[in-house]
Amino acid sequence: MVIPAVTVPLSLVGALFLMLLMGFTINLLTLLAMVLAIGIVVDDAIIVLENIHRHIEEGMSPHDASIKGARELARPVVAMTTTLVAVYLPIGFQGGLTGVLFTEFAFTLAGSVLLSGIIALTLSPMMCARLLKPHSAHGKSRLESWLDARFEWLRTGYERRLHSALETRGVIAVFGALVLVSCVFLYMTAPKEPAPLEDEGFIFAVGSADAYTTLDYVERYTEELETAVKAIPEVNDFFLFNGGFGGGGGASNSAMGGFVLKPWSQRDRSTNQILQQELQPRLSSITGLNTFALVPPSLPSAGGDGGGSEFLSWASAACSSSTSCPTRSCRRRWRASASSSWTRT
Repeated sequence: MVIPAVTVPLSLVGALFLMLLMGFTINLLTLLAMVLAIGIVVDDAIIVLENIHRHIEEGMSPHDASIKGARELARPVVAMTTTLVAVYLPIGFQGGLTGVLFTEFAFTLAGSVLLSGIIALTLSPMMCARLLKPHSAHGKSRLESWLDARFEWLRTGYERRLHSALETRGVIAVFGALVLVSCVFLYMTAPKEPAPLEDEGFIFAVGSADAYTTLDYVERYTEELETAVKAIPEVNDFFLFNGGFGGGGGASNSAMGGFVLKPWSQRDRSTNQILQQELQPRLSSITGLNTFALVPPSLPSAGGDGGGSEFLSWASAACSSSTSCPTRSCRRRWRASASSSWTRT
């Protein structure tokens, strides 16, 4: 009991350390990976423990039994660990929606499985050599007797209830049917979304004027946009592009901007509330531009597009100096803070 109970938290702590190195957070997918890893960790430790215990019962000393038992199971444990890692690890290298959703799950689970194999072949044999004793050398300890009595009580209680359930199969079948029907009802009524809405503190806006307008015309109305954005207290930083953007030229009647909000601790409203209550009404009041704003999705589209993150990284690098900006009019506007947090969005 003690040896498997020690290996589980050690493997999970090691998995958390790997998550820290890879920049992962504790979320539903990483928690699911650790839950699945617990069963694998326990399996590795138990098979090593049982093999060593068998050698001790055959008359070997705990030290020799630990060495022999670990050597006998070294190849099977390594093979099983390698197989599981080879199954889960490739999921983390997939692209598109699947890759974004399951990268953290795949790497967390693969790291946990790898650590469990190492612990099963190192820590478990060492603990067996120190803790396991042959039963012929001494009688059961008080703790062993107490645990055996409790497990026997659980076994007999479960046996009685199992016999009672088998004698009323009709009731059990009706109960199972009700559970199955309720699962269908819960699935139909439960809200569904690929991922929960996240408040990332960033709003993206695109505007366009008539096709025959000039860049000077667009600049005049983006100045109004700048004034409107400055009036929103939750906006920390923002940037504006006038004319073609993306490095490939483009029409001069277009404009684009990004608005970085203050941290959560410095504002009371969410990103969507600011967008619907403040930003979009102000943008709609600008008569010379047809402007709409949106919150970039946290997940890529079905086609594998990663959203605006790549463009924003490119924009921050391109506009760091006036000579490298690909558009004729690229204006960076900052609030009181001189930070460049928008480049990290």
